[in-house]
Amino acid sequence: MATYGGDFRQLREKQRLSQQEIADYLEISQSTISLWESDKSTPQVEYLPKLAEILKVNILELLPKTPIKIEHNTDNKNNLVKGFDITIDGSQLFKDLLDSKDEIIRLQRDEIQRLKGELHS
Repeated sequence: MATYGGDFRQLREKQRLSQQEIADYLEISQSTISLWESDKSTPQVEYLPKLAEILKVNILELLPKTPIKIEHNTDNKNNLVKGFDITIDGSQLFKDLLDSKDEIIRLQRDEIQRLKGELHS
């Protein structure tokens, strides 16, 4: 069974990058990258745009393949949907992403502005 850390390591090795090179690019310690690859931790949301850039992947490829279960609550009398329960198994990163959607949007806008600046220079 593939793990997030194993998938991350494969992406890194595909680009022939060391853990230290990625750590230097993100301005974090090499041991942090090691924790990601050993499934003891996952990247914080703010690292995803730069990770996607250095690994040359779409940011979606950096998201864990975590099962999400959505159940709807119904009114038994009228069978109307009253609400939803969302269960996310396993990944703190995925939970952080859901909690940080506004931050993700801001990071995407910043990255777009940076890329536009590079095009015009």
